Amino acid sequence: MKLGDAGKAELDYESRAIRIFEIHRFSWSWLPSRMSLRTLLAFPRIEAPSKECNMQTHPLNNRFALLICGLVMGLGVSFYWPHEPLKADATSLEKFSLCTAPTQLNQSDAIFVLDSVTGRLVGAAHNMQTGTFNQVWTRSVAADFGVVENAQYLMTSGFLRTQGSQNGTPATSGIYVAELTSGKVALYGFLMNNRNQASATEMVPVATFPFRDGK
Repeated sequence: MKLGDAGKAELDYESRAIRIFEIHRFSWSWLPSRMSLRTLLAFPRIEAPSKECNMQTHPLNNRFALLICGLVMGLGVSFYWPHEPLKADATSLEKFSLCTAPTQLNQSDAIFVLDSVTGRLVGAAHNMQTGTFNQVWTRSVAADFGVVENAQYLMTSGFLRTQGSQNGTPATSGIYVAELTSGKVALYGFLMNNRNQASATEMVPVATFPFRDGK
């Protein structure tokens, strides 16, 4: 049985209607009772979005892709970024010890040397404007520990927060000195002055504590 042009047209309209129903999942009960098939087919044809389009435009997919790119870039930068070697801020030999200590923001560190033979602690800070060590600090730690002979010292620096003084601005670090014979640790602070002339000041004892029982 062959269909004429009119029959083929009717089949084409029915096929389009079925595709519209499958895409939009319309139910026959939703349609008005008087709406004819030709009226329905007169609506603009809307194609369902493809899966490829959904994958490309989905917000979660975009965020996941950005996350992966960020991780890869971070690993690459951390691998090729030059690493600074760790620096020791204190060292000690049999007869003397030395350490560096931060002074103030954007200022050079100070260096301190402790003579184990005499028990004398000396520090100095370099001034960028004058090009010299214009600030010097001293302290007789032997007198503080009460040790005359065979003293064994260790020294290091650390962050210290203290109150200001009329004689200068406290540095942002302090000097920790430990002595084996007495079994004590002493903490010293030092002040920064704003003058460019060379000057020597006494280091300020902050506190002490025993690290050996019975002392």
